[in-house]
Amino acid sequence: DGKLSLAAELRDHVTRVLARSPAYIRVMYTLQADHKVALGLFGRLLTERDEHGVERLNLKYNGTLPLVEGVRLLALGNAVPETATLARIDALRDKGVLDADDRDYLGGAFRLITDLMLRQQIADFRAGRAVGNWVPLANLSRRERDMLVDGFGAIEKFRERLRGDITGDIF
Repeated sequence: DGKLSLAAELRDHVTRVLARSPAYIRVMYTLQADHKVALGLFGRLLTERDEHGVERLNLKYNGTLPLVEGVRLLALGNAVPETATLARIDALRDKGVLDADDRDYLGGAFRLITDLMLRQQIADFRAGRAVGNWVPLANLSRRERDMLVDGFGAIEKFRERLRGDITGDIF
């Protein structure tokens, strides 16, 4: 189709231009720099209490968002045309930007967070509750919590590296 080929040409052009525009990537980074994972001191999960006192995590805002944004910026800066997060992570590994451990940790974190979020959304829907991105801490097993801490730690480490690569800041 002509429209699809135009879209592909535009995507290719933008991908090439942005890879040569570190100033643009820096500006994009500053717009999202405050998006952090829900991980506090000593690797503790940071929760919020709802109106009923239930401890919960917003897995989209404090999980997938910091990861997806960071991977997108790294992909743009390295001329990776993929748009899906896992495909971007794989392509960044193939280009040598990420190593195999980075790919495993970040891909695993993304899969875990999205699986936990989807499971909660299905439970909310079945219970007639509003479907959202909040997961009560009590709904997670001890193992899931441990895996979430590991995943958030990998995302946090990745974001710190990204900040240094993009801004030159080390602290």
